[in-house]
Formats: sequence, structure tokens, C-alpha cells
Amino acid sequence: MRILIYSYNYHPEPIGIAPLMTELAEGLVQRGHEVRVVTAMPNYPERKLYPV
Repeated sequence: MRILIYSYNYHPEPIGIAPLMTELAEGLVQRGHEVRVVTAMPNYPERKLYPV
């Protein structure tokens, strides 16, 4: 199954729902699903964008 996850927070963010969404996506991939995640750029804790 192809799955798309929209989440404001995702890895490497350590707060909010990021750890749960990351775990969900990784678990679905381990079960053989194709997962894509649409998320914002990491900006915690200083609320600025970091170099990629």
C-alpha cells in the first residue's frame, strides 16, 4: 500500500508528535508499505531553520 503522512513535526525534531510520526512511518515501511512524509523544516528549539 502507498501511504502519505502529513505532519508538522518529524525526525529529527525531538518534541511534539515527531517521535510518534517517525515510529509510525518506520513501522509501516517494515511491514512492506511505501511511505512518504510531507513535513516542515526542523526548527526546534530556536525556531530558526538549520542548514541541511
